[in-house]
Amino acid sequence: MSKHKTTPQEVLETTAIIHAATTSILLALTKTLEEAGAMNAKHFEANVRMLAERTAREKSGPMAEVMLDFADQLSRDEPEGSA
Repeated sequence: MSKHKTTPQEVLETTAIIHAATTSILLALTKTLEEAGAMNAKHFEANVRMLAERTAREKSGPMAEVMLDFADQLSRDEPEGSA
């Protein structure tokens, strides 16, 4: 049996895929909860931005940038679903 050695590029690609899928799922969940009246997406966006600012100060600039990108996606107008 030959063992496949995972390359750094494969790890990076897999990480990007997982990140994109998770972001899409969170956006869909946010939209669903908002349409059901259980969440206000604008409040969630504001909270994500606030947490990103704190993260930038206390922990990690790159992580804060990812959080701000997510908050930007929350502010986009998407068509309504059927929740």
